[in-house]
Parts: sequence; C-alpha cells; structure tokens
Amino acid sequence: MSIKIDRAFEKAGIPDMPMVRRHILDNLRKVGADLDKLTSTQIGFIIKGLNIGYHDAKNRQEADLMSDMDCVWVGADVQKLIPLEVLRQMTISDGKKEIDVTVTKVSLDGTRETVVKKCTTAYKKYFVDFDELY
Repeated sequence: MSIKIDRAFEKAGIPDMPMVRRHILDNLRKVGADLDKLTSTQIGFIIKGLNIGYHDAKNRQEADLMSDMDCVWVGADVQKLIPLEVLRQMTISDGKKEIDVTVTKVSLDGTRETVVKKCTTAYKKYFVDFDELY
C-alpha cells in the first residue's frame, strides 16, 4: 500500500486492519476509482463515506452471517458478533409453569372481591453450556 493510501485511511479514521483496508480498496477498484489522480484527503473522504454507509447499514440490519469469521453479526439493539459455535451449542426447550394470578373485581356498588386463579404460562428457555465450549 502506498504512503498516500495509508494517509487516506488515517484521515478517514480506519484502523490498521489489513482485511478491512483490502476490502475497501477492492470495492473502490470495482467501481473504477483512479486513486492515482486523487489526493489522500479526497480518497480519505471517499473511504470515510463508505465506512459510514457500511456501519449505518450494519446497525440497521437484523443479522448477517460473517462466514469468513465463523460468526453472526446481530444488529438492532444487540450490536454483537456471536460465534457460530455458541449458536451450535445452544439448546432451546419449551416450558410451562403454573402461576397464581390475583384478580380484584370491583362492582358498581363499590364492593370488592379478590380471586386467585391458577394460570399456565408458556416460555422458551435458551441455554448454552459454556464449559462445553472451551
């Protein structure tokens, strides 16, 4: 990588991660960008714009398989990279539990009656045994 390109990445605030930089440069070449004709500042603005667009899209995305890293990126409110091995080890079980629900009935004349009902609630339990992972 040339000094000009290195400076452009620095100006764009892109960390020194070869895979990320190579990916950005490959995409610039795909669109026919002639980087020799641009200054490092101009290239930096282009790279920064690409980076912002990428991260904005990633943050809005529900999930994305990142097969080269053997992980799944979960966006939305999670914003985490989860190894596929964790997902493979996850067990999901259905459960039911009987609970007491207290209901107070108030009639038009103001009298109150409290009743306790038995109800069943259904749920899913997600479990990963981390001792088995490592």
